[in-house]
Amino acid sequence: MRYNLVRVCEASFEFNKTETLYKEILREHSKYVDCVLRLGSMVHDRARRNSTPNDSYSRQLGQWLINLLIKYWIFVSCGMLLLVSIQNTVVIYRIIYMVFYLLLASIGLEIVPSDVLALKLLTSSTFLVVNIMQLYYFHSG
Repeated sequence: MRYNLVRVCEASFEFNKTETLYKEILREHSKYVDCVLRLGSMVHDRARRNSTPNDSYSRQLGQWLINLLIKYWIFVSCGMLLLVSIQNTVVIYRIIYMVFYLLLASIGLEIVPSDVLALKLLTSSTFLVVNIMQLYYFHSG
């Protein structure tokens, strides 16, 4: 029963309490190998953590930026969707004639200059690629 309590303390990162409880269990059951291994692992991790120098400023800044993007990525995505959708001015007749526009555009009757077409395609494509990368990298762990 006490071993389960120790595992809960270990999972909640209460290392001092965990170490004390493991030592108490080992006093009563000195051949309990799992306690010995877990206690040794904790001591090793603590020593390694204390011996490594603090993270550099750039690493801390990068971690802070990643944490910020994880928390607020939905706002970046919504803002980009809004920017992509209102690149041109929105007027009532465009909304009314959207069916005709889509019909004619679907059969290729729209002439678009190359630079405008490239800008429209690159904006949407870049937004799509960035969102796919975000989904892959931020949610892979």
